[in-house]
Amino acid sequence: MRQEAEASGDPSDRAGLAAINQLIAIELKKSFAQINDPDEQAKFAKTLADFLRAIEANSQSGRVVLAAGSTLLGTANKLFINGKVDEAKALFSQAVSALNHAEKLGFAGEKNKALLERELKRQRALAQRGQGDYEKAVDQFAAILKTTRAFDIQIDAASTLQQWGKSAELAKPLVQAVNGTGIFTDPKTKRNANAIWGWKKIMRAAQGDKKKYREQYYLALYSIVEAKFESSRYLKKPSGYDGAIRMISKERQRDPNFLGSKEWKTKFSDLEKKIQDAK
Repeated sequence: MRQEAEASGDPSDRAGLAAINQLIAIELKKSFAQINDPDEQAKFAKTLADFLRAIEANSQSGRVVLAAGSTLLGTANKLFINGKVDEAKALFSQAVSALNHAEKLGFAGEKNKALLERELKRQRALAQRGQGDYEKAVDQFAAILKTTRAFDIQIDAASTLQQWGKSAELAKPLVQAVNGTGIFTDPKTKRNANAIWGWKKIMRAAQGDKKKYREQYYLALYSIVEAKFESSRYLKKPSGYDGAIRMISKERQRDPNFLGSKEWKTKFSDLEKKIQDAK
């Protein structure tokens, strides 16, 4: 008599069970996405987390466990945005655990092994950031960015430094968010460089094609102005406020309509008012 897949040890049974579990996880993820009430989201997230925990515990596939960790991360982010901070942090922690497990299982035999390994590290850094473990997250991003210059990961890294500085009210991470950090010797140029570029370099890179990278450009500019203001505030140097306001004024002169974006015009106006009020 055929035993259940969990006990049989038959590779085909295990593969079939993994496929079924993945389909169920996808349906649960879709169901979660359709819930708008934060309290209901939190309740449903627990069911999803319990199911994903079982997948992680029973799977021998690094790819499957990576998918579980990725789902946990996305769910945690949504809970956090909707104000369910404690519930989100629990899922961020579970995501880190799942991603660590996926790393141990590895991706042997996968055609895109290197990309899977990089994505695992990126997601783990994002989950660590969600936990509030900013130092580990920054170290992880710096390690990734020593081998790739991926633009989206550069933004993740700078955003993490920005969140760290604001959360802990520390000027140093904010300065690093702007100017970059993680000095290493670039094997191509044989010169020292920052693995994490920082917002200034990100903005310059986006400026080359501002229409295509409009959101990235304004995100970088906004983050620089905010970092300049917040770091000046933490260091009790209000003289820095004027420099932050000047950056907004100069951009407004160059592009009064902020490329037609009402959202960015509002964000910069609100930030400018916040700085003016603090003077």
